[in-house]
Amino acid sequence: MEKLLTDFHQWIGSELQPKDLTFLQVTLRGVIVFITSLVMVRLADKRFFAKKAALM
Repeated sequence: MEKLLTDFHQWIGSELQPKDLTFLQVTLRGVIVFITSLVMVRLADKRFFAKKAALM
């Protein structure tokens, strides 16, 4: 399990400065953010964002 976590950190470049990231690492980070956001929206109530609107 520790090896998997170490590999994951290496894949996303968590220890690198932004200027040292490769295209693949930036792409992988973007995919992770997209999938996480999609899961959060899918798990939220159907009208969650509409209920929080300022006009209500």
